[in-house]
Amino acid sequence: IGIFPLLGFTVGFPPMEVDAFTAIKGVFKEKPEWEAAIPKEGFAHRPVDMEEWARKGKEMKQRLWGAEAATVDAAAQSLAPDFMELADAYLYGGVWQLPGLDLKQKLYCVISALTALGNQAQLRRYIKAALRVGVTRQEVEEVLVQCSGYAGLSASLNALATAKAIFDEGKG
Repeated sequence: IGIFPLLGFTVGFPPMEVDAFTAIKGVFKEKPEWEAAIPKEGFAHRPVDMEEWARKGKEMKQRLWGAEAATVDAAAQSLAPDFMELADAYLYGGVWQLPGLDLKQKLYCVISALTALGNQAQLRRYIKAALRVGVTRQEVEEVLVQCSGYAGLSASLNALATAKAIFDEGKG
């Protein structure tokens, strides 16, 4: 369940979230023991401290992109700085801090979503981030191949071409 806010920010909230939560509700109706097994501590109401989220967001971006963290969204930052401050705090300081998935698993999800969307520019950024934090070339390749049956062969082929270009640059 914790992945839905992360994917919602990547693919859009209303249709994705409604469909996903409707599907989960149906599964839990059939298997209430599965719902009971979900740890609640990560999803309990937590007071939002935007300063804390902003700090954690900057730390997460630093972890993902290192020295490039400050410039990774430079164009958007220059056009909509208030929006980017809010987006960074929410996404990297809030959603990326949820405890249910480790960092590699979160990156697998984002890479999958960006592959499905055909968003090669963002995919390139997140593949580089994944490699930076310890995802292997083989894991990236397998994630992209797994997408073929769900996002389409063309989406996976385009994503594999993006990954190959990154690997050929010596970053993987």
